[in-house]
Amino acid sequence: MLLGCSREAVESGNEANNLTTEDITNVSVLTLQPTKWNIEIETYGQVRAVEEVQIGVDFSGDVVQVLFEEGDQVVQGQRLAIFDDKESKLRRTQAQKAAEQANTQLTDAVRQLRLKESLFDERVVSQDELDAAVNEVQLAQSRYDETSATLALAEEELDKLIITSPVTGIVESRDIEPGETLLSGGAVATIQNMNAMRVHAFVSGEDISYLSPGMSARIYLAGIEQRQYDVVLESTGIKADPNTGSFPIRFILNEPDRFVRPGMTVRVYLSGVELPNQLVVPESAVVDRGRRRVVYILREGVATELAPQLRVGGTNQFLVVGGLHSGDLLIISNLDEMTDGKPVTAKDQDES
Repeated sequence: MLLGCSREAVESGNEANNLTTEDITNVSVLTLQPTKWNIEIETYGQVRAVEEVQIGVDFSGDVVQVLFEEGDQVVQGQRLAIFDDKESKLRRTQAQKAAEQANTQLTDAVRQLRLKESLFDERVVSQDELDAAVNEVQLAQSRYDETSATLALAEEELDKLIITSPVTGIVESRDIEPGETLLSGGAVATIQNMNAMRVHAFVSGEDISYLSPGMSARIYLAGIEQRQYDVVLESTGIKADPNTGSFPIRFILNEPDRFVRPGMTVRVYLSGVELPNQLVVPESAVVDRGRRRVVYILREGVATELAPQLRVGGTNQFLVVGGLHSGDLLIISNLDEMTDGKPVTAKDQDES
């Protein structure tokens, strides 16, 4: 039987058969095998307060002193402002006098009742007189309770005129000035609670799939690298930013110190995210060809140029996202002279 073939095929076969050992490059290869990969993610974020506390008043009054400025760090219980207390002190003095008088009347009424009870036992006073003494004690007790409540209200009213911070934090806004009259419902200040902070950051769509709430991370204050803090991933966004394609993530920073303030920029570093069955290639095996990152695979005696999808990793390695497969023979030597289709042979073989 006579088989026909083209002239070009014959010439190509003759060229392959005519290769000498000098034409074939001996290369070292690495057999790609699945392995565990500890992913590292680095991004930047901004510190924000977990809670903003707005301080207002439920009375009307004249501001006498303002003891804080915007940006001040205040502690829980610290005095912020003092209102005019002349009228309130007058009402408290009147309430004190009324309460003292009622207490005296109650004491006298109880003394009279005890005396009437003793005389009643001796049959000196009648039942009606005893009942009258009991009624007098009840009336005196009622007057005392009423004046005591009025005094308590006067004390509370006076205490309200000294405004204190309910939390430890940073003053975001100062809304009053000395000499002004503040009406009921008016604002005094807004304070960002610093008992806990949030760090708001963004990661790529590729990274978001690796993250889950509860993961630990570390933040570094911008410009103060020696200040580092442990944070916990609180939530991951489910919707990407339409402008950047990045996903929002939030961390909780418990017990921040005085160096951490809302609005600060921080560097966020996540490590220890372990991914099973991943392919990795050494950074030294990746070369630049025409502004592309490429690798060379040994296939059927020649170098095959590929441009896989790679993710930058740590320890001088790339994570393979796509384009390479388990068992591929990755060429790791003679890369400066390597071209697509170049005849090669493996002089040794390693596994990764």
